[in-house]
Amino acid sequence: MSSQSLSLCCKNYDDVMFSLKFILHTYYPKAGEKMVSLNNSQQLSLLHRLESSKSVGELKQIHALIIRTGFPQTELVCDKIMSFLDSSCNETLHYAGSLIKHLKNPEVHRYNSIIKCLCSSNSKASEAIALYKEMLVKGLLPNSYTIPYVLKACAQSQALRVGQQIHAYSMKTPLLSNVYVLNTQMRLYAVCGLIEAVHKLFHFHRGPQKDLVSWTTLIQAYVKMGYPREAIQAFFDMCQANLRPDGMTLVIVLSACSKLGDLILGTKIHRYIHDNRLNLNPDVFVHNALVDMYLKCGNTCLACKVFDEMPVKNVVSWNSMIGGLAQQGKFKEALEKFQRMQGVGLKPDDVTLVCTLNCCANLGLLELGHYNVGKGKGRSVKQFVEARKKATEVDVMVEYLSRRPGDYAEVCSDPTKIGRELNWTARYTDLEESSKIAWRWEESHMNGYDPSSATD
Repeated sequence: MSSQSLSLCCKNYDDVMFSLKFILHTYYPKAGEKMVSLNNSQQLSLLHRLESSKSVGELKQIHALIIRTGFPQTELVCDKIMSFLDSSCNETLHYAGSLIKHLKNPEVHRYNSIIKCLCSSNSKASEAIALYKEMLVKGLLPNSYTIPYVLKACAQSQALRVGQQIHAYSMKTPLLSNVYVLNTQMRLYAVCGLIEAVHKLFHFHRGPQKDLVSWTTLIQAYVKMGYPREAIQAFFDMCQANLRPDGMTLVIVLSACSKLGDLILGTKIHRYIHDNRLNLNPDVFVHNALVDMYLKCGNTCLACKVFDEMPVKNVVSWNSMIGGLAQQGKFKEALEKFQRMQGVGLKPDDVTLVCTLNCCANLGLLELGHYNVGKGKGRSVKQFVEARKKATEVDVMVEYLSRRPGDYAEVCSDPTKIGRELNWTARYTDLEESSKIAWRWEESHMNGYDPSSATD
């Protein structure tokens, strides 16, 4: 039987796989033998199967057939695998990377597709930069699509040196006149804390027309580096340039007002939102920023008004009110807000609990702030000791004695109250797992807990 008689014009995927196995295992079972050749009809059928493949696994098997037949269609396979790219699938990304390395004449757009997918995940940013360098070694020049992706990866991994090299290259080409290149370059410098570089890029005389992202990046850089007043001024300059801010821009500039504690500026921005009829009803983040701003500027009445008029409230909304009232010494009002939060059935988080317990302590309501945390399941002292041994990997010598009259056989922490009032449940229910986590925390906090090191 000749290879010509083997038809690949199959009706379904199983037929293709049968043909593949037949060729590989029946015709040429030994390595090094001559490859199978396909006629025109078979080649067209194979290309059709390649284009209609629905999964990476199916594509790999068709690719194996292409390799064994010597059918030179690696570029088509590479393009097809691009359609399956997903930042969460390491296998697919690795396969695409391997394919592109074996292309005789790889094109920039194929590198762009893989780099884009890699930089969508912070953990793969260094891989995106490495692939970019490989592209340069092959003599390929980056374009206006490549540079923003790579600069995003540089910002994620704070690869400042690579970003500066890209900046130098962009200055010698028309790339810096592209607003997307400019914005991502500014973003990199902002992440790395180089406010002067951000400012110079923004005011670069050969730069493109600045868009909302350009202004927002500048404003955010000012706030991050401790220049809230400059951030607010940049916001009003942007408005004079007839650009309408979005929710992100407003959240950032309102945080600048909060840092300054400037009620006049904060009210002015709130009035701007109202006068320009910016539809912010669905944006809970802007409302949260307004509540936070009014509280930090000392106007509780306006904060409560904005809070009560919010169409949607999340945990952050309630935390802003509870924490802001507590900071002003209005502990009773803060607890009332907490009780309202319980009434709507919203589960508090760690920030809520810290603020609430702080209010209880300041009001002397020890019973209200006293809770047992646990699983409600009894444990013996011996079980605690054995779990501690496994967690610390230290074989402690223990002598077990008979229980004295009145000693409990087991200890139990009843979480009913904290579950009812705070909707709290234990995250870890296994004693050994809990002990290991507690031990790791203790090892990383040798000097105890420092509230100033806690994240927002």
